[in-house]
Amino acid sequence: MFKIAVLSGLCAVAALAQMPVEQMKIKLDAENSFGPIGITAALAGPMSTLAGAPYTAQAVTQRVQMLADGNRITQTTTNNVARDSKGRFRREESLPVTGNGNAEPPHLVLIEDPVAGLHITLDSNSKTATKLTLQNAKRAAEARAFMILDGVHTNGKTGSQTVSSDLGTQTIEGVMAKGTRTTHTISAGEIGNDLPIVITTETWFSPELKVMVMSKSSDPRMGETTYKLTNLSRSEPDPGLFQIPADYAVKEQSLAAITLDK
Repeated sequence: MFKIAVLSGLCAVAALAQMPVEQMKIKLDAENSFGPIGITAALAGPMSTLAGAPYTAQAVTQRVQMLADGNRITQTTTNNVARDSKGRFRREESLPVTGNGNAEPPHLVLIEDPVAGLHITLDSNSKTATKLTLQNAKRAAEARAFMILDGVHTNGKTGSQTVSSDLGTQTIEGVMAKGTRTTHTISAGEIGNDLPIVITTETWFSPELKVMVMSKSSDPRMGETTYKLTNLSRSEPDPGLFQIPADYAVKEQSLAAITLDK
């Protein structure tokens, strides 16, 4: 089981690790221009100071999975995100509860502060704040991602094809966004499939805000997933959102401590 610091700092990489190889490749390619692997890279822009581009929004993700018996599973999560004019970024995460459905879900706040050079995790359940330098957070996330990709390139086959197309621009939540559609085809027999499997991913990025404002993906093995920023505001967020609350215990995290519990 991951320590809480590992989970918060590297949860985006962990999510990648659980994806099918082909979908992970598409996701990494789509995010390659937006900074290192991580939550802020994947959903909120690069892990660097983006002065003068503040915003607040709700990030809504919906996944719809059709089962072979005709049943359908729909899961929706909503997280609050914010970035100030200094480039500091905050994302609230409610993690899923496994086993005990009545348990209170872990609620984390992830703060990337490029001004102070810190990655901060706030755990509201234990009222603790864990601090890690951004450089170490990036190195840990990138190292984990490279391990994953090394396995992908070592074990993957070469029969797949990926094609990207430009969708032009459209206004989403009041900002102009550029669209790209990526179609990835897994050739018949590559993973034991009788017929080709076609995975389609559509992403819409705002060049001005350097964020992904909307994405849609369709994978016949996993269903359809939609991500969108809603209630987007370009006003300056409350500075207190990027500070550690006074009643939280503060822990310093080193790169060497980012290990798996055994």
